[in-house]
Amino acid sequence: MKSGYEQTVTMFGKALAGVYGEGINEDGNRFSVSIPDYRLFPYYGELIEGGIIVDKSVCDETVVIRSVVYGGMLDLKVPAGKIARFSSKEIVSGKYEDAETFDYVALDIYVEYWRKNGARIGVRRGDYIMWESGEVEEIPDFENRFINH
Repeated sequence: MKSGYEQTVTMFGKALAGVYGEGINEDGNRFSVSIPDYRLFPYYGELIEGGIIVDKSVCDETVVIRSVVYGGMLDLKVPAGKIARFSSKEIVSGKYEDAETFDYVALDIYVEYWRKNGARIGVRRGDYIMWESGEVEEIPDFENRFINH
């Protein structure tokens, strides 16, 4: 693995406002980060092994905006295949389209929704990002990560 990176982020995404990430810290608490940058590659090395990238920059802008306003939000602590209801505090099975405003959805539900809506999906494997399209990107060395490649 490339040295210098902290490797704490479980999921990175890119959408209309830039790059964002989600992770679980060593205390078991969820954290989020927003980065006003439209490049994903400088942050690849911060992903944990098996971490996911959801690049929504290629999606229909209307779908992205609608999901932000009306859709569920990602929560890495929600079990696979589940939605955490904001209003009732219940955990229910479902898909992204079943989520309401302020509900939280599991990572698998989130990724599947964005896959269906045209997002590029990638996974960290060693020092590479393996995109579902078959493309492979090497994670840049820490010292050179902000240099365009």
